Amino acid sequence: MKLISPVIIEGDKGNIIKYNLNHKFFKKKICDFYFSNVNKNKFKKWKYKNNETVLLVVEGKVFFEIILKKKIKFTLNSSEKKILIIPKYTKFRFGSGSKKSVLLSLLNKKYVK
Repeated sequence: MKLISPVIIEGDKGNIIKYNLNHKFFKKKICDFYFSNVNKNKFKKWKYKNNETVLLVVEGKVFFEIILKKKIKFTLNSSEKKILIIPKYTKFRFGSGSKKSVLLSLLNKKYVK
């Protein structure tokens, strides 16, 4: 698991939020992306993917549970603007701590339901 923090470049007309994307995921072409809405106090079911999962909290506060060697629990919110990279073959789930939370998922392969 890896968290990528943004670099804020301040300007007179507004700030730029930049990420140093040296992770191998970003060396491949991003083929698809989607947004997931999560309602307050609700958790999405456990996920287990064959590919790395790259997530960014766009709105609200999201609780994560990830099982690597042991279960890790933490929270990310949209004001932090951190990118979360979950390794492939890792079990995880997420839920909302806000009235409404939105996650952006980036994929190197087309999304298949």
